[in-house]
Amino acid sequence: MARLTDSYAKVARRIRPLRFDLVLLDGLGEQLDIDALLMGDLSSILRDKRSLMSPRLECGLRFSVAHEIGHLVLHRDIYAGFNCKAALVRVQTRLEFDHQNRTL
Repeated sequence: MARLTDSYAKVARRIRPLRFDLVLLDGLGEQLDIDALLMGDLSSILRDKRSLMSPRLECGLRFSVAHEIGHLVLHRDIYAGFNCKAALVRVQTRLEFDHQNRTL
């Protein structure tokens, strides 16, 4: 369980500037047949806790978070119609900042 806690803390810290909560839920996969979900109000990313019980735990968690944020970036026109402008601006600003400040 310590490994799950460490991985969760690392990933949650990385998305904190985007103001998303990372919520691990038991049974998300069984109930909805999905591993992760970006909530409609763009406040949280849900991740199935049971599916993380593997040696590649942190990679799976990072992938799910990136995948859900990718939906927001790629489908910004759809999300804009749902009055999610604040979240779109947060993500776009962070992506631009990271791109301008990345080190090779």
